[in-house]
Amino acid sequence: MIRGRFKQLAVAMGASALVAAAGLAVVPAVASAAGSQATATAVTAKPLATTSGHPLTLTAKVTAVTGLASTHRASTPNAGTPTGTVTFTITGTPTGTIHCKTSDVVTITHRGKAVCKVLAGQLQAMDSPYSVQAAYSGDTNFAASTGNTSVTVTKAKTTTKLKIDSAPHNGTANSVTATVRTKHGGSLLTGSVLFSVSATPATGPGKRMCTNGGNSQPLAVTGNVGTAVCDLQPGWFIISKVTPANKHPHGSWNVTANYSGDGNFTTSLGNKSGHSRS
Repeated sequence: MIRGRFKQLAVAMGASALVAAAGLAVVPAVASAAGSQATATAVTAKPLATTSGHPLTLTAKVTAVTGLASTHRASTPNAGTPTGTVTFTITGTPTGTIHCKTSDVVTITHRGKAVCKVLAGQLQAMDSPYSVQAAYSGDTNFAASTGNTSVTVTKAKTTTKLKIDSAPHNGTANSVTATVRTKHGGSLLTGSVLFSVSATPATGPGKRMCTNGGNSQPLAVTGNVGTAVCDLQPGWFIISKVTPANKHPHGSWNVTANYSGDGNFTTSLGNKSGHSRS
């Protein structure tokens, strides 16, 4: 009888132990030490080689390094994708630091990527090459890491076009405008435009000079367009008088504008020419 009671007690205690064990089984496993899983950060630039003023996209990809912990010992990889932020640092040579569109600190997406967009008009050939660092912050499961790359920036091409206010005729005064353009980053344009004027029949040298400060005119930039103006006085273009031997005299004229270029942009040449009869 006593033996039976002990058996019942043992059964009851066993059941309680099982219940307690079952209760412990539903408690989540404690995560490993914060930042225990090593990571690698790779940063890419698109395009890797570009020209002054061109926009740029930088992408940092953060991945877990299987089998390595931040203490350089074997470890079981944590589940999931690294979270947190990536801080981008973009530095030119010798200075020339530029920034991402909204913030240099970018939150990682669910795919483990952080994207930094550099707006047009920031990259300059005169500060090339640029060094790019992407520093991952780490989180409770993944350790911090850093990736690096470089971006080469060369001079951007320009085009120069000429426009004359009205068709030159015998004895007229005219204004010639040179417009310098580039595909990206026109706001960075600097330099000057050298005008050269010729006419047939020839006129005196003084007649072929810009009257608003000489034939070398500084480039004025508004928005993304640079302009320079040459004002030509009356008489810069003269046609011979009618004679019995030459009843229909005519003349020709030619104006060129040479943009000097600068540390970010190449030189370019514009030309305008025409003919006129008396």
